[in-house]
Amino acid sequence: MCCVTTARRPASISSPTTTWDIILPFIAKARRPPVSSLPNFPNQAIADAKLLHTSAITLAISDSACDSVFAAIELARRHDTLVSFDTNLRLKLWPLSRARAIIHEVARSVDLCLPSLDEARLLTGLHEAEAIVDFYLNLGVKEVVLKLGSEGAMYANAHQRWQVKGHRVDTVDATGAGDCFSGAFLTQYLSGCSPERALDYANAAAALTTKGYGAVKPIPSRQEVEHFIKTITR
Repeated sequence: MCCVTTARRPASISSPTTTWDIILPFIAKARRPPVSSLPNFPNQAIADAKLLHTSAITLAISDSACDSVFAAIELARRHDTLVSFDTNLRLKLWPLSRARAIIHEVARSVDLCLPSLDEARLLTGLHEAEAIVDFYLNLGVKEVVLKLGSEGAMYANAHQRWQVKGHRVDTVDATGAGDCFSGAFLTQYLSGCSPERALDYANAAAALTTKGYGAVKPIPSRQEVEHFIKTITR
């Protein structure tokens, strides 16, 4: 998701001494004309979409890209477009303190958050999966899908949660497995599947994608995923 804007800035900050130093530079931009008014900003596409998905990598690559995410989420909220967010943490792009502040501010505004366990431990300072899920729910996320790598995945909302175990496959390369998981889960979710079924499907798809090299070529087809699920449930 790539746009540009002067999004509204946070009113409540969890760690004042660190976070205000990170957020304040954006406030200075508030007098600029909203970038969402520019001709190339996809206002209508966001308004018409079922889901807006974004990643923390977009937040990290530049100030304008970061602003674009806030603007797109604000627009999605006005049009009842669902918002999902992958907390992809790339410390080569920005320091942890800045990443933590901005990622968690974005998380307050999304419907679905899809963190990975290792990255979430760095972002939250917590270790246990249950505690991490609670952390994001307490931020205001409606549904959390925590990716546990080879150990599977966990889904939670305010009323229920469950975990699925990872699948044993002949893994050669885990590159892109998390992205495959997120895409598979969201596709199933939007098609009307229950979160539990979407979690099972995404867990299987992510396992299968580790059987090949690279991030794109090994992504399995729907038929391959469904066949795999049938074979493991017999």
